[in-house]
Parts: sequence; structure tokens; C-alpha cells
Amino acid sequence: MILEGLKLMVLGMAIVYIFLIILMLLVFLSSKLFKGKAMATPSSGISPSAKSADDLIAVLSAAVSSYRNRKKGSN
Repeated sequence: MILEGLKLMVLGMAIVYIFLIILMLLVFLSSKLFKGKAMATPSSGISPSAKSADDLIAVLSAAVSSYRNRKKGSN
């Protein structure tokens, strides 16, 4: 009975190990395949006119103020 359990455990561990090796190879191959292709970067949500630090600070301050005002209204 215990020997059957050990066999089942070894078989399960071997299957998981083989699956992980296959997964690792697929990730490695896909990284080689897509190495030259550039990934699209998500937009930061900041308009091109808000490039300077002062404009960025103003935009963030307005966003925080708006969030706080909405938060007060919901309580």
C-alpha cells in the first residue's frame, strides 16, 4: 500500500518536472523568437503639453484634490 503511494508520488513529481521543463523551453524559445520585436509601451496618461515638472506637479495636485473632494462627498 505504501509502495503504491510512493510510486504515485514519484510519477506525479516526474510529470510536473517534465511539464516545467517544457514550459521553460517554450518561454526560452519565445524570447528568442520575439527578441527583435519592440513591445508597445502603455501610454502614461500625461498629455504632451504637461512635459515640464511644474506642469506635472500641477496636474497631480489637481488630481489629488479632485479625488479628496469626491471622497468627502461619498462619506
